[in-house]
Amino acid sequence: MPVISSYASGKYKVNAGIVQLAKSAAENARMIVKEFQGYTETEKLYGYKEMICYLTSYNDDVTEDDEYGDPWQLIYVFDGDDSTNVVCEGYSKAFQYLCDLSDITCYTVTGMMNGGTGEGPHMWNIVANNGKYYMADITNSDEGTVGEDGGLFLDTPISGSISRGYIYATDSANIYFAYDKEAKSLYGTGKNSILYMTKETYSADDLTAKPAKTSITGISNRTAGKLVITWKKAKSADGYEIYRRAGTTNPYVRAAVIKSGSTTKYTNAKLKKGHTYYYRIRSYRYDENGRKIYSGWSTVKKQKVK
Repeated sequence: MPVISSYASGKYKVNAGIVQLAKSAAENARMIVKEFQGYTETEKLYGYKEMICYLTSYNDDVTEDDEYGDPWQLIYVFDGDDSTNVVCEGYSKAFQYLCDLSDITCYTVTGMMNGGTGEGPHMWNIVANNGKYYMADITNSDEGTVGEDGGLFLDTPISGSISRGYIYATDSANIYFAYDKEAKSLYGTGKNSILYMTKETYSADDLTAKPAKTSITGISNRTAGKLVITWKKAKSADGYEIYRRAGTTNPYVRAAVIKSGSTTKYTNAKLKKGHTYYYRIRSYRYDENGRKIYSGWSTVKKQKVK
């Protein structure tokens, strides 16, 4: 039987390198799920959304003529390569994958969307909570999109129905979503359908408020083999985690855990001369059960070691 072109190095031969990349992406996804073990379902949902938005960006070069079904969309989110970006298919399938690994009830649907990033044919998610169903558009929850500050994740519509589509309000615009024939055929159109969006507010009583996100203010190299990283103090933070990677394709590793919310400086030693290192930081606070609640990641900063 011929091998699908996306994974082939010949008509009947699998490209071993591509298979290994897919395995690596799957392992990275499992590591994210492991990181959120012990957290509430709501905390996991918000955490997964933020991780996906951090790991990838929207690919503006893709056109409406491109069809769904690209196996690389899911892999690109978790491959650790900043140069591989995705469209709505990648965002939504990545979220679905993390939910599936966590036994969280989540669905992926298709249709049309007007007013946001990737306007036109669109793919998004629906999440169940206490027998009700809520919108989860990860694509338009990313930085720089209309839903960056909320309105399109676990929110309720201001009007609409399954047949007419739903309208959601964001800080900058009202966004319209309409299901296509495939979604309606698969899930039905009655009030028990998962396509029926509730007007009841999502129950997030178990969600501990996150600390503010920090930002890297500088990276200096005044001593051989050492980099000094500084960052802004984050409100409500009990500490910070600093992650580092060498080059653009290696995975991030945790460089340090800062156990004070008032500390804003760290020296990373034993680095290799001539190598460029990339850093990102997130703040954390403890909930009432002693579990860490994380902010989103800072913007990545880099510095070459002299």
